[in-house]
Amino acid sequence: MIAFKDFQKAPKLGGLLSGSLETAVAAANEWINASAVQVINIETIFRAGSIAGVTSTSQDGVRVWYIE
Repeated sequence: MIAFKDFQKAPKLGGLLSGSLETAVAAANEWINASAVQVINIETIFRAGSIAGVTSTSQDGVRVWYIE
């Protein structure tokens, strides 16, 4: 069965900002090493936003696609 699991960046500064993408990658690595899954693909999750007509994107985490 194909499935996916998302790993978000760790919050910092009282939850107002996010930490680095490396926190999500580290969490994904820990889960992959502890799980009996076959990884198919890993992708970056982006979040888009707009303030006063200016659009921006940020890396929000990683998604691991796997076979159970």
